Formats: sequence, structure tokens, C-alpha cells
Amino acid sequence: MFKGQKKQADQTITSNLLNIIGTGTKVTGDLVSDGDIRIDGNIEGHVTVKQRLVLGEQGTISGDIEAKDAIIAGLLKGNLKVEQTLILKPSSRIEGDI
Repeated sequence: MFKGQKKQADQTITSNLLNIIGTGTKVTGDLVSDGDIRIDGNIEGHVTVKQRLVLGEQGTISGDIEAKDAIIAGLLKGNLKVEQTLILKPSSRIEGDI
């Protein structure tokens, strides 16, 4: 009787997740997120995001990105694959294929 309600609640919680990699933080390895993520630090590895990825002006990613939506303002050294909406800010630098 309540199974459908739990599944719907899980989807709502997942879509509202926001992860932040702050300035001065360095992550080495692949990163996977079911929710939104903002990166202002440094990532060395592939990034897969099921929702929206924001790469801040001070953020860098050395690896490929796969995301539903993306806003790029920082440095990407890798390929970028976006399913829906891609926004490139004037400060963005991409060394790879889109």
C-alpha cells in the first residue's frame, strides 16, 4: 500500500541533493553524484552527475565529465558530454571535446 509513496519520496530527496567541493579541496579519483554538484576545488578523475554540474571560476577538473546539465566557468582538461543544457561562461577554459 505504501510502496509507491516511498519510491516517490526517494526520488524527491535525490533531486534536491547539493554537493559542494570547496576552494582548496583536492579530490583524486572518479566522482559520481545522483544530485547536483558544485566544484570550486580541484578534481583529478572522471566526474559523472545525474543532475546539474557547476564548475566555478576557481574550479578545475582533469578528466572527462558526463552530466545532465552543466555550467562551466572554470578549467576543464578533458571531454565534456552533456545530455540537455550546457552553459559556458566567459571565464571557462576547455581543453578537450564537447
